[in-house]
Amino acid sequence: MDKVKRNSVVMDIAKSEVMKGYMSSSVVTLMKESEKKLAIAGGQHLSRNDVSNTSAAWRQEHPGELVCHEGYEFVKGKGFVKKDDWCLQSILGSPDPSKDTQPPANTLHFPIESHSFLQSYLPCSLDTRDPSLPWVTLTYATSMDSALTLAPGTQTILSGPESKAMTHFLRSRHDAILVGVGTAVADDPGLNCRIAGVGGYGGLGWEGQPRPVIVDPSGRWMLTPNSRILKTVKEGKGRAPWIVIAPGANVAPNRIEMLKQFGGTYLGLLDYNVRGRFRWEAILKALAAGGIKSLMIEGGGTVINELLNSEYADFIDSVIVTVAPTYLGRGGVVVSPERRVDGAGRPKAALRFRDVKWQPLGEDVVMCGKVKAPS
Repeated sequence: MDKVKRNSVVMDIAKSEVMKGYMSSSVVTLMKESEKKLAIAGGQHLSRNDVSNTSAAWRQEHPGELVCHEGYEFVKGKGFVKKDDWCLQSILGSPDPSKDTQPPANTLHFPIESHSFLQSYLPCSLDTRDPSLPWVTLTYATSMDSALTLAPGTQTILSGPESKAMTHFLRSRHDAILVGVGTAVADDPGLNCRIAGVGGYGGLGWEGQPRPVIVDPSGRWMLTPNSRILKTVKEGKGRAPWIVIAPGANVAPNRIEMLKQFGGTYLGLLDYNVRGRFRWEAILKALAAGGIKSLMIEGGGTVINELLNSEYADFIDSVIVTVAPTYLGRGGVVVSPERRVDGAGRPKAALRFRDVKWQPLGEDVVMCGKVKAPS
C-alpha cells in the first residue's frame, strides 16, 4: 500500500463503515461515488483489500454476515452498482450537490460575524514556536461565584446556546480537546464538534473533528462500545479518544483492543511531579509527538486549577472563559488555583491575564486573555 492509500482519515472512515456491518467492496463502491472528494482526502487509490486489511481485527471479533449499502446491489461481472434512480448521500458527502441533504438535528451554527473577537486567541502557526509543544487554549464555563458544577460529579449546564455554539466552533479550530477522567465519568461526553460544515455535520470525513484526550492515570473510566464517545465514532461524527494512563492502570487487555478497533489508543506516561501527578509538560510533549499541534483543554476542576498554577501557566497560550449570569452557591466545584507568596512570604495573586477582552454573547459574557509571556 502506498502513502496515498495510508491516509488515516480515509482508512478510518472506511473502517467505520465496515463496523456498521457493510461489505468492504460495498464501502469502496460507495466512497468512489464521490471521486473528487475522495481524491482530495487522499484516497484515490483506495482498494477493497485496503478496507479489508484495516478492518480485519474487528471482523475477527465480530463474525457475521455483512451486507451492501442500501440502494446498491451486486451484479455479476460488474460488482456493486447503484440501483436505478437511487440517490444516496455518500459517507464522504453528497455525490450530487444539486440534492439537498438534511443536517443532523443537533447541528450548531456560530455566525461568522461572531468570530472576530476570538481570532487573536486561536491557534496560529509561528516559526518561533517550540514544535515539541502544542498551542494550548484553556476554556471553561463558570458561574458568577466561579463554580463549574453544583456538586462534585454532577453535570451542570451553564452556557447559553450562543456560547455553547462558540465552544463547538473553538473545538473545530483545535487538533484535540482534553478533559480529566472525572469529567469523562460524570458526563459521559461525546467530545466532538457539532458546528455546521465539519465532518459528520456536512463536512468531508472527520474534517474539523478534534481528537478527544482523557487523562485517566488509574484507568477508572470504564469505556464500552455503548459509551457516548464511541457511539459518536460509529455514527461518523467524531474521533475515538486517546486515553493517558500510568503504569499499573486498571485497564484490561480487551478494553485496549476494543479502543484500538475504534481508532483510539491508550498512551502510557511515566513522568510525574513532586505531588505524584503527571507532569503537564510530559502530557503536552506526548500529544505533540503524536501530531497534535493545538490543544483545547476543557476541564474539569482539578485540571483547570492545576494548570492555572504558576508551575504550568507558561504552557497555556490563551484562556477563554464563559461567565453565566447565575450563582450556584456553596458546595460546588470551583475554579480557585493555589495562592502564591512573594519573597517575604506575603500572599499575592495566583495569576493575572494580559491582552484581556470581554465580549457579551447572548446572556453570557466571554472573557478572552493571554497567559504565556510574549516571546
